[in-house]
Amino acid sequence: MLSTALLNAGRFPAIKVAGTSGPVDAKNSATLDLSVQLVGQEIKLTLPATVKPEGDQLEASGDVELSHKQLGLKPFSTLLGSLRVAEQMKLKYRIRARKEPK
Repeated sequence: MLSTALLNAGRFPAIKVAGTSGPVDAKNSATLDLSVQLVGQEIKLTLPATVKPEGDQLEASGDVELSHKQLGLKPFSTLLGSLRVAEQMKLKYRIRARKEPK
């Protein structure tokens, strides 16, 4: 998965995430508008999240189903395609963030 053909970790060793959270409701639910730098390209995502604000920090977590295509990735395949992963992926995420100083 980290090989040149997939995530190319040698050239792109980090995944960078930046974004904002919409209003947090009484159940600590919010929508995250994210910009993700993955394999040298920027992907815009809107994800549902459970948000835990703590002072100037925030933890957002959730589950989402995304496709390889949405992330600009080609699904892993070997043995002339007889062994491959599904196009859809179920992901769990946890993002910890803090406000930028003014």
